[in-house]
Formats: sequence, C-alpha cells, structure tokens
Amino acid sequence: MAFTGDLQGMEMVLTFVGLLFLFLFFGRYGVINTGKDVDGVDVEKPTLHFVPSSIERLQSITRFSRDELKTLYRNFKTECPHGIVSEEKFKSIYRGLFPTGEAEMYAHYAFHAFAHRDEEIINFEELAVGLSLLQKGTLEEKLRWTFRLYDINHDGYITREEMAKIVESVHLMVVEPPLADESHLAHSEKIFNKFDRNGDGYVTFDEFYESCVNNQTIVQSMMVFHKEECDVDGSDETTIWHH
Repeated sequence: MAFTGDLQGMEMVLTFVGLLFLFLFFGRYGVINTGKDVDGVDVEKPTLHFVPSSIERLQSITRFSRDELKTLYRNFKTECPHGIVSEEKFKSIYRGLFPTGEAEMYAHYAFHAFAHRDEEIINFEELAVGLSLLQKGTLEEKLRWTFRLYDINHDGYITREEMAKIVESVHLMVVEPPLADESHLAHSEKIFNKFDRNGDGYVTFDEFYESCVNNQTIVQSMMVFHKEECDVDGSDETTIWHH
C-alpha cells in the first residue's frame, strides 16, 4: 500500500483500517490462532477475572443489539477466557491480523486508547463500548475516540511528537515497504501542520474535528464501520452468556 493524494486523509484511513480489523476479529471472523508467541510460549497468563454484570447493562451502555453482544462476547471469551485481555495478548492479536507488518507499536497505542483507567488490562465492557462507538457512533463520537488514540498521554492535545509516533506505528503495520525514519517524520509533520489550524504547536479536538469533517476522504472512511455488521448466527444465549 502506497501513499498517494491527500496525505491527511490517507493517514486517517490507514488508522481506521487497524481499528476496523479489530472489530472484524471479534465481531465477525472469530478465532485466529494467536494464543502463543513465536517460541510457542503462552503470552497471556492472567490472574484477574472479569464478568460483565448483565447483557442488559451492556445494551444500555453500547449501541449493540442483544444478538451482536452475544456474538462479540462469544468470540472474546474464546480468545480471552478470563474476560480480560492484557497488552501482550492484544499485541498477539494484531500480529495475527497484520502478519506481514510490524503491528506491536500500533497495538500498544490502540490498547491504551481502549483502557480508560490506564490499567494493564482491558475488560470486555471497555472493549464493547469502544467498538460500539467506532462502529455505530456519530461522526463526532468516532472522531473523539480517534483523537484519544492520537493523544497518547490523554492531556487533551496532540503534539508533534505524538503525531509522529502514531504515524510511525501505522506505517510499520500497513505500509509496504515501511517509510524510512526521516520520511515518516516529514510525512507526520505535513499532517500535523494541516491539523494545527492556528499554528500554536498543539492540536485541540476542535481543530482535529474541523479538519476531519472538511475532508471527504476521512468522512467516507468513517462510514466503513457502518457497512460492517456483526455476523449473528442465532446461537442460544444460554450457551454464550454464562461464565
């Protein structure tokens, strides 16, 4: 995949590609064999457990239907039987989704965008809320979540350094061949300058939002999530929502 045309728009599209694949992994395609690292050693040995309080509560805090939640939960429990996913497990999932790239850096930033309490785990509720916003939220909600991904330290601003890190992680994961260090820095600088509308060296959400909604490539890429629906198979709920 090569960069052509609108750099700002294409960068956002590639960011969404990584998030879309995660939704498809849990929502449609189910299991990929990612439970062991390259040496055949289990990558996740959690000591914590998480059990969602009820499917009704999850319906109330997400946009997913009961059947969609059942599918997501079944696939999540298959990969993460303790009801939580560690960062190492999250990285192993992304290695399976992007086997020809280097996905660990992107997975690290995506993991901490989902983990709202800055913990070392993501539970099913956090994952479901994030995926719900990305797939069924309004344009503003999707952009707020994406802004959180770029705002690595979650202080309300995107800096040049944060933009460069996300751009590098996307290039390593999906661009063939990856850009050289100096190339991705120049690339991220061009994108940052487009987002930094007042030139103060920081991108606020308002600047981020205004830049995105005025870019047709970005707006159209957001609609990809609306076109992808969970593959509900009508399984009996009692076989899925028990722990």
